[in-house]
Amino acid sequence: MGDPVKQEIIEDAEWIESKEYSGLLDLRAGDGTLLAWIQKRPSYCDRGHYQGQIEYSPGNPIDAADGMPQYYMRLDVAKQELRSKLLWRCCKIRAGTG
Repeated sequence: MGDPVKQEIIEDAEWIESKEYSGLLDLRAGDGTLLAWIQKRPSYCDRGHYQGQIEYSPGNPIDAADGMPQYYMRLDVAKQELRSKLLWRCCKIRAGTG
């Protein structure tokens, strides 16, 4: 249904600490392409403890309707949700269906 190359890029990408910004995690493909990022928010923020943004969306640009950035209370949930959204957006693979 989706693009197996994009699927492999997204599934194999790793969360790493950003080299450019402190407190930022990047989801990067093996070739260094930035797929998404997560940033810890100040303790006074009431929308969530983490802010996440998808950057990778070839042929289907991210726009205001995507509601980015998004806010999360837990880092593990942010990582899982952003990867799931990438798989859906780029490959039309629903979370939990492989």
